[in-house]
Amino acid sequence: MIISLVLLLIVTVLATFWSRHLANRRNRNAGAWTFVTALLPPMVLILWALPPKTVHQRQV
Repeated sequence: MIISLVLLLIVTVLATFWSRHLANRRNRNAGAWTFVTALLPPMVLILWALPPKTVHQRQV
């Protein structure tokens, strides 16, 4: 049981680093995605599937 908890902790930490990296590359809120991934590690897969966020310019 201890081994499985340690493995889950390692996977969670790696997933948070990955989500932070992906959020920065996709112009998303890195802090929010890191927090959500720490709560539920598979959330990083949703971020991985999202396209980059683009900044829309207002037309005058």
